[in-house]
Order: sequence, then C-alpha cells, then structure tokens
Amino acid sequence: MELYIMRFSIVLDEPWLCKISRCSTFTMNSSSAAILVAIAVDRFRRICRPHGPQLNTKTSKRICIGCVLIGICLYAWPSVIFYGTRTITVGGYVGKSCQIMNQYDGLISPKIYFLFQICSTAVIFIVLSVLYYLVGVIVYKHKKMRMKRSEERNKVLDMLIKEDRSPNERVTRVHINTKDEIHTTPTSNIRNLSTQINDLKHENSKVDSAIHMQPDYKQRKEITQSDTQTNLKSVLSSKLKIGGSTLMLFLITLAYVVSFLPFLVIAVLRQTDSKFLMTLNEAGYAVYQVCLRSYLLSCAIDPIIYLFCNAQFRNFCLDVFKSQTNRKV
Repeated sequence: MELYIMRFSIVLDEPWLCKISRCSTFTMNSSSAAILVAIAVDRFRRICRPHGPQLNTKTSKRICIGCVLIGICLYAWPSVIFYGTRTITVGGYVGKSCQIMNQYDGLISPKIYFLFQICSTAVIFIVLSVLYYLVGVIVYKHKKMRMKRSEERNKVLDMLIKEDRSPNERVTRVHINTKDEIHTTPTSNIRNLSTQINDLKHENSKVDSAIHMQPDYKQRKEITQSDTQTNLKSVLSSKLKIGGSTLMLFLITLAYVVSFLPFLVIAVLRQTDSKFLMTLNEAGYAVYQVCLRSYLLSCAIDPIIYLFCNAQFRNFCLDVFKSQTNRKV
C-alpha cells in the first residue's frame, strides 16, 4: 500500500485508500511505541526491582492488546476524519496527495491532533530514555560488583591452594632438619644419637600418617575448580541471558527511535510551514517521501538485531535456510 502511494504520490486521488493507509500507519506506530514502553517497564522491574511483582505471559498478552486499543482509540481514528486527498503544488505542478484534506486548513482540530501526537511522542522518548538509563546504571553496578566478587573468590582459592601446599612443605623441612641433625650430631654421643634418631623416626611416621589422611592436593584443587566452574556457569548463564535480552530490547527500542526521528522532523516542518512542499524540487520531494516513511526502517533493522542477539532466532533462520537449500538440491 505504501509503495503504491509513493508511486502515485502526486496523482493519487483515492481518499479511502489514503484514510485506510494513514489509519493503519498510526495504529501500528502508536501500538509499537506503547509496547516498547511496556517492554522498558518490564526490563526496569526485572533488573531494578527483581524482588517485586513481575509480568507473566498472560499479563503480557493483555498489555499488548491494550496497547493496540490505545493506538486505535487515541491516535488512529482521527486520521480517518482528517486525512484524504489534498490538492498540492510541487515544482509548479498541481497534483493530488495523501494528506490532511484542504477543507480542514482553517480549523483548529487538526492542529490539536497534531500537537497531541508530538507531545505524546516526546513523552514516550523521555520515558524510554529514563527507564533504560536506570537499567543501564543497575547493570553497570552489578557488573562492577561481580568483578569485585570474582577477585575476592580468586583470593580465597589462592589461600586454599597455599594451605594445601603447607603439609608437603612441612614434610620437606622435617626431612631436611633430620639430615642436618644426623650429620651435625657428635659421634661420641651414640646414646643421644640413637635417641634422636628414634624420636625423628617417630615424628616422621606421624607426619606420613597425617599426609595420608590429607586428600591429595591436585585432587582437591580439581574438585574445587570443577565445583566453582559449575556454579559460575549456572550463575553466569542466567546473568548473560538477562543481559542479552536487555541489550536486544534496548537496541530494538533505539532503532525505533532513530528511524522515527526523520519522519517526526518532516511532519513538524510540513505542519508548521504551509509552503514547505512548494519549495521542493523533484529530488527534494523524493527525499521528502523517503523520510516520511523512515519509521519502516526499524522493521528491516529488527531482524538483524535478532540475528546477532538471539541464538534461538539465529538457529531458526539457519534451519529454514538449510531446508530450502535441500529442497533445491
């Protein structure tokens, strides 16, 4: 429909097609914006208020339906009244375009409708910016805290490793001291020498028994590392899952906002300057038509974001591609 309207943008004299097009456009844009706000609120509650009530699947479906109803009731239905065929002058040529009809030029109601759209768009942008800013602050603090805990955990592991090494070091010192005492003992004192040797043998037997009672150092180290790695993997997997979802949803929101800005600028210029279209040449009018539909760019960017941020979507695309390739073969 949009391609058809762009193809015959100057000679389009089909008011009902224009009304349907603008009504569906406002419904989709406003509903998408409301859903993005709901997603931002969900991210804020999950990350900044993790112990509070969270949205479940049933509630999320109701919110989506409510967002669509908001888009229809607040934004879409006035477009059916105001939009239609408008007589315009572009580059010295008189044509017909899909805009607010000429009969509403002197009325204040279209201006109120347009002002409501601009104010609500600004409020939505501010709400999204504030919510994701708060989410980003908490994510940064959690990341910093995890790094600090990781450093403390490594210090504790190093201390345990040093404690595991200490019995072997004590045994080595005992053997060294035994040799020194045997060699430095005077040969004339044979009775004292035999007594010392017996005492040292007894002490060595105690140390050896203590060594056998201690678990092997390497084995303890491997067990400690394996348990630690298992716990870290389970914790990090949940953290990365939340972090990856938040990043993906933030990028989708950012793509929507950035792609919506050219349309917003063009719409403001068109409503505030009645001679804006008259000053455009053919190339300028083509750019105007593209910017007027720049919000559609987010629909093309979103799959790319899903492809890089969502493994399930990526695997699904690979499976579809493989199945299509096998059919051709």
